[in-house]
Amino acid sequence: MLNTPAQKKSALQTVLENFGNDRGEPVELSDYSGRGMYGKYCLAVTGLELRDLLRAVALFAGDVDSERLADDIDHLRQDSMGRGSVFYFPGVDYISDTPSGYENEEEE
Repeated sequence: MLNTPAQKKSALQTVLENFGNDRGEPVELSDYSGRGMYGKYCLAVTGLELRDLLRAVALFAGDVDSERLADDIDHLRQDSMGRGSVFYFPGVDYISDTPSGYENEEEE
């Protein structure tokens, strides 16, 4: 997703990033296009169990507006990916800290 200065991270993304910072291991956040999204992308998290996702919300909900967080959580969907799951939130944008197009570039 191309980020513009006007874009603001969702309450849920903020909570998940704070959770990762607190545990000393970043949470794997990304753009994801799930079933029935027809190429549209949204915030997704992998590498967590549902209990971890709930723990993050419980611990860091006070860092954000509770109405915004509740609205974000209402979008929750899950896909199975063989060994793990992806939790994704259609309608909730993922805002990268890395400028678009630079995520996968290697240093030369």
